Amino acid sequence: MKAFEVMEQLFTYGQGYDYTHTCDTLKAGCADKTVSRVAVTMTATIPVLEQVVAWGADMLIVHEPTFFTCNDTYSDEPTDDPVDQYKRKLVRDSGLVIYRFHDHSHYADPDLIAAGMLEQMELDADITYPEPYNQGRLKLLDLDFDDGISTTAVELATLLEQRLNIRHIKICGARDIPSTKLSARFGASGGIIEELQRPETQILLCGEVVEWLVAEYARDLAATGQNKSLLILGHVGSERYGMDYIAKRLQEHLPQIKVQYFDCGEVYTYSDS
Repeated sequence: MKAFEVMEQLFTYGQGYDYTHTCDTLKAGCADKTVSRVAVTMTATIPVLEQVVAWGADMLIVHEPTFFTCNDTYSDEPTDDPVDQYKRKLVRDSGLVIYRFHDHSHYADPDLIAAGMLEQMELDADITYPEPYNQGRLKLLDLDFDDGISTTAVELATLLEQRLNIRHIKICGARDIPSTKLSARFGASGGIIEELQRPETQILLCGEVVEWLVAEYARDLAATGQNKSLLILGHVGSERYGMDYIAKRLQEHLPQIKVQYFDCGEVYTYSDS
C-alpha cells in the first residue's frame, strides 16, 4: 500500500468541509512510498521520532506540526533553526513519510479527537455533538459517587486524571457544586466563553485557554454564584487519545498494514514528580 492511499482512507473520515486550504498535507518523504508499518502520534517529538524509527515505521501520521516554522501552520518551508534542522535530518535519514491529520479529524462527524477522548473517559452519559463545535455535550447518567449521577469539578478532575493519564488538571471556577451537565472544547478551541454562557453548561472540559481572558471569566462567573467551572486538561492531555482512537480505526479499516499509536506524553513536568 502506498502512503497516499493510507491518507485517502483517513480523509474519508472528514467530509463536508472545504479542504482546499488545509494543513493535512505531506510533510516529509514521498507520497508514493510503499508502507507496511504506520505509526500514529499526537506530536512528533524527538523521542517519539526515535521510537517510531526503532519500531521500523515507514510512515508517521501526526496531529500537530512536526517542524517549527516562522510562518503559518500551512508552511512546510525548512528554517535555519537548530531544532528544526535536527528533526529534519532525523526524518530524512530514517526515510519516514510524514503526513499531518488535523483538519479532517476535527471536521468529521462527530469530531474524531473528541470521540476518542470521550471514549477514554468512560463516563456513563448521554452524548450529543452539536454544531458548530461538534466536540460533545454530556448529560451524566450514573457515576460511582455518593450523590449518584452528579459530580463536582474536583471529583471529576480526580477521575479524569486517572483515566486520561494527566498529572494535574487545573480547575477554574466552582469546585464543589454537584453537576450533571458537561461540555467539551478540546485542544485550543474557540467558543469557550460562549459555551460557559449557556445556562445548561456546568462543567466545561477544555484543552488550553487564554488565562487572562477565559480563565478569569470562569472565575468571575463562579464568584457571582453560578455553578460554572473549567477543567483545563492541557492541549496534549485533551487530544492525544483522539489520535489513539484514530490509529485503532485505521487498523480496522486497513488490516493489511500494521498500525501502532505512540504516546508523546504531556508537555509539562512538575516539581513534585
